[in-house]
Amino acid sequence: QKSVTPLEAMEDTRAVIHWIRSSANWLGVDPERIVAYGWSAGGHLAASAAVFPDTTTKGIHSVPDALVLVSPALQLEKDSWAKRLVGNRADIASLSPVSHIRKGLPPTLILQGNEDTVTPLEGARLFHDRMKAAGNRCDLQIFPDVGHMFTPKGTPDNGSPRPDPKVQALAVEKIDAFLHDH
Repeated sequence: QKSVTPLEAMEDTRAVIHWIRSSANWLGVDPERIVAYGWSAGGHLAASAAVFPDTTTKGIHSVPDALVLVSPALQLEKDSWAKRLVGNRADIASLSPVSHIRKGLPPTLILQGNEDTVTPLEGARLFHDRMKAAGNRCDLQIFPDVGHMFTPKGTPDNGSPRPDPKVQALAVEKIDAFLHDH
């Protein structure tokens, strides 16, 4: 029995975006306005859908039109959890969005706490800087005194999410403004 790794999750993410686009009429959505939105490992999956596009499907692509990433895992080379999940099935750098930035990626909003111990700010900053250097739109909103998924400083941020309600509300405002612009 094969265990599910980030490889299968990345494939599933691309497949769902492809499905939404191919089913847009039935779903009543605009196939050219699909946003991938993810928290933590979900942020990795959303970014991966853009950075590592599906090359097997002809005609309908799986790249989202915008990205919203909250406390995202973008620099997998420094992520021991991701390395354990992948094992020897792939070189972890080959799955790391920060290492594969290129021109033409979708507009991106990253929301990150400056005290994050799970997906440190360093990875979000590096992703942001490389996106900008490649000529892509990328906004990085850093929230002071919160860790992973907006957990207040001083509270362990490596367990169940315990977001600060005020910071979370401010993040939702930032997301709404970003989406409104796109």
